[in-house]
Amino acid sequence: MIWLLACSTPDPDPVDPTCPARMVHVPGGAFEAGATGEQVGAAVDWPEKWNLPRERTSRTVEAFCIDRYEYPNERGEKPKVFVTWPDAEQLCLDQGKRLCTEDEWTKACGGPKGLLFPYGDTWAAETCNDSVEVGDEGGRAKAGSHRACVSGYGVYDMQGNVSEWVSDVHEYKDSFRVLRGGTMWLSIYGQGCMSRHAHEARGPTHGDDGFRCCGGVP
Repeated sequence: MIWLLACSTPDPDPVDPTCPARMVHVPGGAFEAGATGEQVGAAVDWPEKWNLPRERTSRTVEAFCIDRYEYPNERGEKPKVFVTWPDAEQLCLDQGKRLCTEDEWTKACGGPKGLLFPYGDTWAAETCNDSVEVGDEGGRAKAGSHRACVSGYGVYDMQGNVSEWVSDVHEYKDSFRVLRGGTMWLSIYGQGCMSRHAHEARGPTHGDDGFRCCGGVP
């Protein structure tokens, strides 16, 4: 029995006493966010610039909790897609949570060092689910199945799999809302913690767009 305990696999979802179940605490404070289009692999010559990252600058957030996995925040479940921004917002509210802000999402992905990818500053193909043929809507991976695709704060799948709605309005157009991160497909808006793009909040929906929820810290 003692041997079995010593060799058991560590819990992949450790309890964070600061946050509700399956949420991760991210401390408040200043952090560096943003990148060039080249750094994230975005199409910098795209005629409409809703696909480019923000400029590199220092930003500040209050402490918050964030879902460890993409909605429905269950390890081993595939993330929900084909969801509008209002529906994503309501699904978070139904759980007593909310959509993350863009700054919260960025800090949770880049970790304490503000990395360009959850695992470092250089893209490593297939470390996350980010090498699926474009248009293959069945290419979503189960949450947490890419064990190295985790940020310095312990948040999974923020690179690849599906991009994620956040609460912010996009500067390109008032009816657009921001989505963050790369997806399972390589696309015009690139990959990584600093990549961003936008869609009409009320649709049409897409097979590589999902979300996760955030919450305050009691």
